[in-house]
Amino acid sequence: MKIHCFGNQDLEKDRLALDLADELDVEGFEFIKCASPDFLEVHDNQLVILDVVKNAIDVVVIDDVDKIKEYTIVSTHDLDLGHHLKLLKEIGELKELTIIGLPSGMDKEIAKQKVEKILKELFPVHL
Repeated sequence: MKIHCFGNQDLEKDRLALDLADELDVEGFEFIKCASPDFLEVHDNQLVILDVVKNAIDVVVIDDVDKIKEYTIVSTHDLDLGHHLKLLKEIGELKELTIIGLPSGMDKEIAKQKVEKILKELFPVHL
């Protein structure tokens, strides 16, 4: 299963997902760095994204594209990403969405452990 990792490498507060893409090694999962929504690959109407979400206190799972607006965007790619996801949903290409949202500034090792745990809980069939 592909996990699309978004962020801005130039912004310290927005690059955690990109950093984790290099370090996470979970059997059955491939972590792909994405700079824009153009790189999204929807498989079987399902999409999994790892990204930093501002205002999150802990790692959150967002499974509804309409809930994206509840979290403040960190950088401009988030604005494009939200719009792109809503468009995919409207045209019927996206039926299942899972965004694993990381708090800005979270310790990398803690985030790594939490993401691994969430992936194993949400998608045990891929192990």
